[in-house]
Amino acid sequence: MDSIVLSCAYSAPLLLSRWSILEHAEGIVTWQLRSKTELPEDEFIRHLRIASYAIIDFYDLARDAFEAVSACAKVLLSSKADSKAAKSSLERIDRLRCERAKRAREDGEKRFWRIESSSAGRVAVAYLDLLGLLSEKLPKMDAESLRLFSDEACGLALPITAALCLPASLA
Repeated sequence: MDSIVLSCAYSAPLLLSRWSILEHAEGIVTWQLRSKTELPEDEFIRHLRIASYAIIDFYDLARDAFEAVSACAKVLLSSKADSKAAKSSLERIDRLRCERAKRAREDGEKRFWRIESSSAGRVAVAYLDLLGLLSEKLPKMDAESLRLFSDEACGLALPITAALCLPASLA
């Protein structure tokens, strides 16, 4: 998880030696492109550069996500908070997550058109979004953890980031 947060914060694609690393991070893959063919080194480098641009283009999503998460954390921290207010805050985050997933899918299909798509292949590139995971975890967090979301630095972890798996020839 630390690697994903750092990838978001530094606007750099996440490079994975194998996709199984993400198996323990359910709920964060918001879009993925599978391919039967492995990218040659020059194409991998091209798509790594393209993925870098994608992260920068998604950075504007971080502000809205931070505002929603911060507001939800405040509601959950409030001793006067009722379940209706908490539910409304969590629904706002879920709506944002759905909008972001749609944007990620549209962007990924347009941006990575050069990669031959195949539902039976291995993942060539994926977009990762921590917002869905946060919406699941926020209601279960203790007060100390919820207070962390008042710090604007948390917004650095909330854009969508890209992940690519190194081809076997480079791994």
